[in-house]
Amino acid sequence: METIKVKINEHPELIFHIDISGTSDTITEVRLTIHDDRKVSYLGKYRDGKAYFHVDEIERYFKTGIFKYELEVFIGNQYFIPLAGQIEISDGVKVTAEKEQLKIEPKIEAQLIDEKVTAKHEENKIESKNEEHKKLKLVKSKSKKIAYIVRIP
Repeated sequence: METIKVKINEHPELIFHIDISGTSDTITEVRLTIHDDRKVSYLGKYRDGKAYFHVDEIERYFKTGIFKYELEVFIGNQYFIPLAGQIEISDGVKVTAEKEQLKIEPKIEAQLIDEKVTAKHEENKIESKNEEHKKLKLVKSKSKKIAYIVRIP
C-alpha cells in the first residue's frame, strides 16, 4: 500500500488514473474521502481517464498525521472503491519574522573650558596635562579668549 504525502499548507492537486472495463457507461462522479474518526470528501473532476482532486483547506479538517483515504467512483447508479490507502499529512514550510527596534542614540559631547591657547602660525596647541584633552579637537573662537573643545567619537 502506497502512502500519499501531502504538506498541510500547499493545497496540492492529486491525480489518479482510472481504467474502466465491462461497461459502455462513463464515470458520472469521483470522490476522494479522507477519514479517521470522521470523513471528509473532496469532489473531483474526471476527464481523459484521470480523476483530479484539489485538496484545499485540509488543515481545517485534519492535523498532521497518517489517515486513511478511499477513491470512490460512480458509474451510473453503481458505486466502486478501486483504490484505498493511507495519506500522510505533514507540516509545510513556515516562515516567521518580527520587527526589531533599533535604538540610535547620538553620541555628541561638548564642553566649555577655560584653557590657555597658544597659536604658532597654523598649529593650535592645548597646554594641558590631562590625557583626555589630547583626544579632543580644538575649535578656537576669534572674538573671545575662550576655547570650545568638541569630543570626537
